[in-house]
Amino acid sequence: MFFLAAMIQPGGGRNDIPQRLKRHFCIFNCCLPSNDSMDKIFATIGCGYYCKERGFTDEVVSFMKKIVPLTRKMWQNTKVKMLPTPAKFHYIFNLRDLSRIWEGMLKCIPEVACDVPTILKLWKHESTRVIADRFTNPEDHTWFNRMLKDLVEEDLGNAYASHVEEDNYFVSFLRDAPDAVGDEPDDADFDVPCIYEPIETFDQLEARLIYFMEQYNESVRGAFLDMVFFRDAMTHLVKISRILQTPRGNALLVGVGGSGKQSLTKLASFIAGYKTFQITLTRSYNTSNLMDDLKILYRATGMNGTPMSFIFTDNDIKDEAFLEYLNNILSSGEVSNLFARDEMDEILQELIPIMKKEMPRHPPTPENLYDYFLSRARNNLHIVLCFSPVSVFDPPLCLVSLSLSL
Repeated sequence: MFFLAAMIQPGGGRNDIPQRLKRHFCIFNCCLPSNDSMDKIFATIGCGYYCKERGFTDEVVSFMKKIVPLTRKMWQNTKVKMLPTPAKFHYIFNLRDLSRIWEGMLKCIPEVACDVPTILKLWKHESTRVIADRFTNPEDHTWFNRMLKDLVEEDLGNAYASHVEEDNYFVSFLRDAPDAVGDEPDDADFDVPCIYEPIETFDQLEARLIYFMEQYNESVRGAFLDMVFFRDAMTHLVKISRILQTPRGNALLVGVGGSGKQSLTKLASFIAGYKTFQITLTRSYNTSNLMDDLKILYRATGMNGTPMSFIFTDNDIKDEAFLEYLNNILSSGEVSNLFARDEMDEILQELIPIMKKEMPRHPPTPENLYDYFLSRARNNLHIVLCFSPVSVFDPPLCLVSLSLSL
């Protein structure tokens, strides 16, 4: 039997393991890549997408080379300044944050990202969504905005600093589906275009959200939303919408009861075309019932490929074992002994033709089919935790919250 273990470096509220335990392992310390290596990695990604062959202008293509080290410096400054504490246990910044920033940067099309000011606005939006949305007090937000402006002035010049002074928001639901005129080809696409673009005004965004809310009330039976879209509500919905439309995007929403966490999540899920799911608590609801609900979720997302938002509140925690299952879903996507052997065989048989179509080079072995099932479920299942400011600092909830940051 071989043991393979992994741990993060001690510090910032994380305890070290005993020396008596360490002596049983051959220890390898994995250092972060050098600055040149990180710049090379993300320059390959960024400059590979923002190229002339895709239709981007020469100005944008040449400017992208300057954004790569700028993003890395911003991440390093945040990592050094914003250290985790018992009150800010989720202030953990790693290389995944850089990857998430660039994942968002690659959503824009040449028609939108046509000049340098738009690229800078997009860069600030993605950096703020990935990093600054974790901050818990206005002082940290103020420091982050000042640091971004100073970096831009230092690396790019004072002329570019004005483009990152104001908050900018990018969304992908501003456009309507094309109207059919009758002479379209058979393979014409009439779906709503998912174009990642900046909002012009909050009045424009408010009108769009009111339209979606009316559509939601007409389409979803037994549900009715009646919300006033003031600025904070709109910005929160933009943030939730961005998370849900990101593969494997999960959210932790912290707010007092009645602040609109669940309502905004339901509307954001409807805008993205997702279904929402919540457990129905009863007096006899236990771990077995939760497992049955998770089976429904995994069949829908992993086998049928249906995108779903799983809304889970702190009032739904009848047993601390519930958090262990949520932690497993967030960290690895696998819930041990969720399906019986015959149930899993049935699911894998259903996935064979789907996997052959999407991954023709992978043989449909049981191991490959199971990995495909888990990957498909993780991509389509979005967990949204709606907690109160008091309960989120309970030790069991902290573990689940940290899984969202990893």
